[in-house]
Amino acid sequence: LTSKLQDASGPSKNRTRPEDLIRLYDTLIQNVNDLSEQGSSSGAAPQALKSEAAAKLSAFKACRAYFLAETYAAAEKWGESVALYDRAQQHAATATPALKGLPSSADVSILEQRLEEVVRWCLGRRCLAHAHAVLGPDLALPNFPAISISQDAPPKGKGLLANLDQYESALATTNEPAVKMELIEM
Repeated sequence: LTSKLQDASGPSKNRTRPEDLIRLYDTLIQNVNDLSEQGSSSGAAPQALKSEAAAKLSAFKACRAYFLAETYAAAEKWGESVALYDRAQQHAATATPALKGLPSSADVSILEQRLEEVVRWCLGRRCLAHAHAVLGPDLALPNFPAISISQDAPPKGKGLLANLDQYESALATTNEPAVKMELIEM
């Protein structure tokens, strides 16, 4: 499913959405919770079962938080997505040592690989979401192609070299005009 999520070139009806994966991880989290409750209600559950359930629960929560962050990023809710990427990294940091302490099996190695991917994806996507949150909607990436740095474009106003001897105060309020000072050559 995640490979279909990453491949956006296919037809839209076969494409996996992050919401689908969130529901999948919700189901997995509920199943792990049910299994751990059944184990504890039937008597003394073995410690190995408890530790495996806790490790898998943290891993599933990390993946769910990542895909939830992807959903918020798609809706351009950058602050929420940054917080969810952080939460995914926290859950992954909790789950990774717990999974390494479990006996080696196919599902544990798959979960370890998935957590490595989630941590790697979170690092990049968190920075991107944070940049969008800081830049705001006015400076979004689609506006950047309109900027031209070609030498053929005429400069607007005086160039930088002509203004090197002037200082414009950044402390001016919105009601006062900016204070310009002439620098004196010595």
